[in-house]
Amino acid sequence: MTSPFLDRVNQHDKWYKADDCVFCDIIAGNTGAYVVAETDMYMAFLDILPIRAGHTLVIPKAHVSHISDMSEEQSAALMHGIVRVTRAMKKAFDATGLQVAANQEYAQVVNHVHFHIVPAISDSTSILSKWNKPPKVSIPGRRDELDEQEAVELQARLQRHMHGPKL
Repeated sequence: MTSPFLDRVNQHDKWYKADDCVFCDIIAGNTGAYVVAETDMYMAFLDILPIRAGHTLVIPKAHVSHISDMSEEQSAALMHGIVRVTRAMKKAFDATGLQVAANQEYAQVVNHVHFHIVPAISDSTSILSKWNKPPKVSIPGRRDELDEQEAVELQARLQRHMHGPKL
């Protein structure tokens, strides 16, 4: 993420307040999301400001602000979710390259632990190439919102490839 992007997003104080957490609202069903996986411990959904098509967030269901404050049970379940999503991405998008990233305070836009999983595009023949435009993270303050029709297609594709035991 670039600093201009963070500056723009940080103007949305609601996203960062623990007592008014947008991720907690999603978990509670008060705010919509394109959910690709869910258990009692974690939820994975498409990022509404994706770096690339398929950009997915994996979050613990309990509100935790810092990775370092997570219990062993929470962190094990969250890692299980991250692995499930990366496997689904690999199959759904034929993308072996992925970026998995998380921030703690520094550059953390939403004050709720979350991991970004971003598929890499190897070439123009990639399954994702129909959705992907050049990433806008290098353009100050620019990331396009997730298109609803694309989101439904991406969500369905990921869900079809979501296999393995749930924790």
